Amino acid sequence: MELRKTLSVYLPLVILLIGCRNSEKKEMNKESTNSDSYELVKDWPNLPDHFNLGNPSGLGVDTNGNIYVFHRAGREFNSLPLPEYPPLLDKTILKIDRNNGKLIDSWGDSLFIMPHGLTSGQRK
Repeated sequence: MELRKTLSVYLPLVILLIGCRNSEKKEMNKESTNSDSYELVKDWPNLPDHFNLGNPSGLGVDTNGNIYVFHRAGREFNSLPLPEYPPLLDKTILKIDRNNGKLIDSWGDSLFIMPHGLTSGQRK
């Protein structure tokens, strides 16, 4: 159970970091391409000091490469039935600049009880 909890916290963050590994466009030829490499960017994302990033439950990328994070703002499952939880007062959806990690926009306060999953896509 402890392993599951640990994975649920760190796995989305690892996926986010790997997804952002090539934030700058670089010319690469076939000989130099290594799909197994990544670069850890220290202090990414660069969120405001007062902001508390909770457990990410969904990640997405828009057509400009900006990262969307759907997070639980510190909420954890406990023994209460889900309908008894009040809505989260914090903003639960974040739009983060892929290049510098700064918060572009955020919303979703008072809309969600236990955020779970995010789908992003382009309308046709």
